[in-house]
Amino acid sequence: MAVRIGFIGCGGIANHHMRTMASNPYAEMVAFSDPDVERARAAAKQYGGKAYSSYRTMISKGGIDAVFMCVPPFAHTDQEKLVAEAGLAFFTEKPIGLSLKRVAENAELFAKKGIITAVGYNWRYSDGAAVMKKTLDGKKLAVVSGYWVGGTPGVMWWRQMKKSGGQVVEQTTHIFDMCRYIAGEIDVVFASGISGLTSQDELPLYDVHDASVVQLRYRSGAVGNITSSCIVSQGVGTQVRAYARNLVVVVGEGRCQVSVPGEEHIYKDARNPTAHEQEAFLCAVAKKKGPPILSDYADAMKTLRVTLAANKSMETGKPVRLA
Repeated sequence: MAVRIGFIGCGGIANHHMRTMASNPYAEMVAFSDPDVERARAAAKQYGGKAYSSYRTMISKGGIDAVFMCVPPFAHTDQEKLVAEAGLAFFTEKPIGLSLKRVAENAELFAKKGIITAVGYNWRYSDGAAVMKKTLDGKKLAVVSGYWVGGTPGVMWWRQMKKSGGQVVEQTTHIFDMCRYIAGEIDVVFASGISGLTSQDELPLYDVHDASVVQLRYRSGAVGNITSSCIVSQGVGTQVRAYARNLVVVVGEGRCQVSVPGEEHIYKDARNPTAHEQEAFLCAVAKKKGPPILSDYADAMKTLRVTLAANKSMETGKPVRLA
């Protein structure tokens, strides 16, 4: 029996999930909610089901087993509480909010209610991440670093710090999460950022950092840095890189590269990481054998804690200790 899905938010990332989910035999999309009800109606017309302008109404009507939540960071309000109280399984896109206090309260409620959760850190579900994880298993890591360098997304909320949390929290969070996934927990964060290269005449309401560099010290003793920039419209790319003795492993752009002295191996991704993360969540909800959920809500909270600490360090000019 298929898992009946209701969507909260029917924008760009939601439509990506819908297109991917359409071929999954474990999913049936039956409800769509969005403040712009025309977007919900368009989704309902394409995939079947009902359209709502209010997620509260959608949840209260029942008839769904799980919620896919795809809203901007600032739009997280009471959705998680309503989902938990209704006993629904919960998948949400990253980041999971801007308030660590509220997120911690949500995590506690999900645990208390026994809610199945998953978060859209889809890098973890790539073939490259699996190769990297296996290759580095048991190795003493020295450096785990990464970058996300590209242009500024076109949506207005993204360029406003109070709504997106900035690039580190909203976008480069994928890189922070992968670094945690590979190297373990982060104890110290020290960040510097630069602003003023993009004017509000060019991009109205723009007040996020143009670029930042975040230094990390992992609990294991390894070190790293993560670079972000959103001012390079032609793009540079995204990457996570790990160094151990006589070993370099790089993930990004749909492949994993493993280098040892005199040898180099390249492994290209064969599967869609979004489809894989959906399969893990849906199989868990349907109680069917499938891949494990690699990022649940409680784990995603740890990544949010690191990225918010980076913002705090940029504000204060001081390192932030998380241990």
